[in-house]
Amino acid sequence: MFFPYKKASIITNKSAHEVIGIIRNNTSERVLFSLFRSYKSYFEGEVTDNGFKINRVIRYRNSFLPIIIGTLDNTCGKTQINLKMRLHLFVIVFGLIWFSGSLIALIGFAPNILFDKMSNNGVMESIFPLFFISFGYLLFTIPFIIESKIALNKLVKLVYGELI
Repeated sequence: MFFPYKKASIITNKSAHEVIGIIRNNTSERVLFSLFRSYKSYFEGEVTDNGFKINRVIRYRNSFLPIIIGTLDNTCGKTQINLKMRLHLFVIVFGLIWFSGSLIALIGFAPNILFDKMSNNGVMESIFPLFFISFGYLLFTIPFIIESKIALNKLVKLVYGELI
């Protein structure tokens, strides 16, 4: 739909136990307020023996920071890290409200767009919802893509792996 989502896989020669140890050493506990956040670790979240759910620790505001959910698989003496990156649930709910309102406005202005085309009365105001939909799509997608690439590159470097 309108919300960015990314899947990726990293393969490394390290064992699953070593990978979990590396990620655990670079991950702090999630905190609610940035006032209490520790910037010593690169990620924050939860790490278990089977996988992790983390996001990057940043010193600036970015609501479109991806939540990274990882699972580990052993294949041929190597460890494959399967990643799913998605937006925070609050951002998805906000986006649903944004796109629903824009779509309702677009449907409401559809008669103006279709029938007033010849007279050019109110056509510019009528296509304003299209602007909101386009702007919303870019607003959600571009920061997510940038932040997901940064986090993915850091994970690849941490585990001495490569993307597959």
